[in-house]
Amino acid sequence: YGSAIVSAKAFGRVLTLHDIVGKTLGVGSFLYSGGYALPTKLLSEFGIEVMADAEQVVFYNNDSPRLINDLLQGVTDVAFLSSGWLEANQPSALAQLNVLHRVNATFEGEDYPYATSTDVVPHY
Repeated sequence: YGSAIVSAKAFGRVLTLHDIVGKTLGVGSFLYSGGYALPTKLLSEFGIEVMADAEQVVFYNNDSPRLINDLLQGVTDVAFLSSGWLEANQPSALAQLNVLHRVNATFEGEDYPYATSTDVVPHY
């Protein structure tokens, strides 16, 4: 899996990863690799501990459309998304977002989606 860390251009509150400190973070679910685990690990490598350094972490119980709407309305300052979700579900929102960082999963040097993915569960 991959992940994207995004913020809304309209507010300009989060322009770099370090701007996340003290801000409100929207997360689809802590159960998702791309939507929580990968970006959380990345931020820890930058010295940012999500649960300690964010003002608030809002979990959206897998409601990604609401997550993006709240980000674009300024309810949250930054969001974690699984890679490809916006492109597949809300491509019109892309122009309104700053992509702060993309995390692409790799396995044995191969970028996701892996050529070794099976037809049993495509893209996994």
